[in-house]
Amino acid sequence: MEAVFFDLDGTLTDPYEGVARSLTFAYDGLGLPAPDATEMRTLIGPPLQLAMRARFDAAVADEIVRRFRLRYGAAGMFENVVYPGVVEMLATAGRAAPLFGWSASTLSLIATPAGRTLAFRALAASPRAVPPAPRQRRADSMTRTILAGLAVAVSAVALMGTGCQSTGIGDPCTPEQEYDPAFSGFVEQEVSTEGESFQCQTRLCLVNHFQGRVSCPYGQNASGKPVSPATQACLTPGIGSPVTGPLSSTGAPVDPMVGETVQPQCTDRTADKTVYCSCRCADINGTQNGGNFCNCPDGFACTQLVSSLSAATDQGLTGAYCIKTGTAFGTGASGATASTCDKCGAGGLNCGNANNNGGS
Repeated sequence: MEAVFFDLDGTLTDPYEGVARSLTFAYDGLGLPAPDATEMRTLIGPPLQLAMRARFDAAVADEIVRRFRLRYGAAGMFENVVYPGVVEMLATAGRAAPLFGWSASTLSLIATPAGRTLAFRALAASPRAVPPAPRQRRADSMTRTILAGLAVAVSAVALMGTGCQSTGIGDPCTPEQEYDPAFSGFVEQEVSTEGESFQCQTRLCLVNHFQGRVSCPYGQNASGKPVSPATQACLTPGIGSPVTGPLSSTGAPVDPMVGETVQPQCTDRTADKTVYCSCRCADINGTQNGGNFCNCPDGFACTQLVSSLSAATDQGLTGAYCIKTGTAFGTGASGATASTCDKCGAGGLNCGNANNNGGS
């Protein structure tokens, strides 16, 4: 036997606190009563967007999901609680490994779904820890699988993790939402922080006032067809499924006027300038008190991006993030609405190749 695999969420750790607090945060921000503990438990596991759309209209449901992801990515996932006996069990498994003919150095951890960042923190203290295998995604599932080598003698201190590191800031990343074919793209007037990104050494993929999809710079029209000069419409990265935008139960676009439209990126705020690995460098008061913060490297500025979204407290989300110098929204940015920006494609192949996949 070469490896033993463990699921993380619901097996090694209990995700309830992080999910419940993040959903409460999302509901509070919209002035809605949060689910009680019994209903909250039923929302853990199934795709959240489907669960919300069964309770609310599409616009409200999607806003709840967006707010949930904001807090869960930055704080909620770190509120996982390790089940009693897990650390001891892993240590025992490591000591027993030779009896079963396999080495503790080959023991592996499968972390699904969003607990993978916690898994990385658990692995951080291990000299034998290795980077994850390439992501394999399913469009119809929340399951995200990370494979990493694990030396099993993991202590509870290792599971708590350390502060954010500045290494890797500025590395490119593709936000999780883009693996969903129903996701039409980001809006330039918003900021998104995905704190569970295994693509980033910092574990945080920042979307700083960016329009469209990273993986589809020229966008597509309402019929899901490419827009010149692109020769290919938008595809979900790593899967190749067409990007459809939100669909009704009959398979038709939720909004017939918008259809399958994906807006092209703005030439002054293309993905390389606005979507990359980052970290939280200060709280909303500009200090680094009482939280995990990083120091921005040369070429980056610590800039306030996320203000309070509700009457709730900071919750580990609001504050400043490291952004590329000279890319603050409003500094040469396109302005108030998507229609005012200079869009990719208007000047020919000015945002990558005609395959429309973000490549050069």
